[in-house]
Amino acid sequence: MLFHQLLFHQAALRDYRFDAFYGGAGPKPKLDTSNGIDANGCVTKEIVNIGSRQSRIYWRIYNKALEQKVSGIWYRSEVELKGLSIDTLLNIAGIYTGLCDYSAQINPTVPTSISPLFVRKAIDSIEAKVRWLRKQASATLAKVFHYHEGDMLKVFSMVLREEHLEDLNVRFDIPPIYHTLYQTLMSEKLKLSQTPF
Repeated sequence: MLFHQLLFHQAALRDYRFDAFYGGAGPKPKLDTSNGIDANGCVTKEIVNIGSRQSRIYWRIYNKALEQKVSGIWYRSEVELKGLSIDTLLNIAGIYTGLCDYSAQINPTVPTSISPLFVRKAIDSIEAKVRWLRKQASATLAKVFHYHEGDMLKVFSMVLREEHLEDLNVRFDIPPIYHTLYQTLMSEKLKLSQTPF
């Protein structure tokens, strides 16, 4: 997320001292500053980093005008978020203001808390079921598949119980918005091939 604001790096340093970047969970983020001055004593660089590239939330506040070598005041606040649900895209401004007190003062949107665990839990659940099925039944299912000369309809009709096919409650609890994402992530993660077994 990128926000161009008139927020000076001194304000970021002040806010860091007052724990404005601390979201209330886990260790407090570290502070790293980088400043530069040329031979004439003119400032050439002003950067404040909060957290690190490995952190779940990493802030970079810097003087964009100096970087671009333009006159005027132009400070930029960037935040990198890792391991979040795709739901974050549904309310970017709310998630942003809900990160910490620093971001809340930049944007007037009502804050929304982050729930990063749902996507990972759902994918882990599906992966665990598929791994179990592969480990316990892959060879047997492949034999049935080859016996029926690749006719998956026959294989499924022999293996799956009719009551399970008709019971709409026998499903993974996955909202429709995640369906395509899950298919993509699972095929990459599980290295699924065109052959089912």
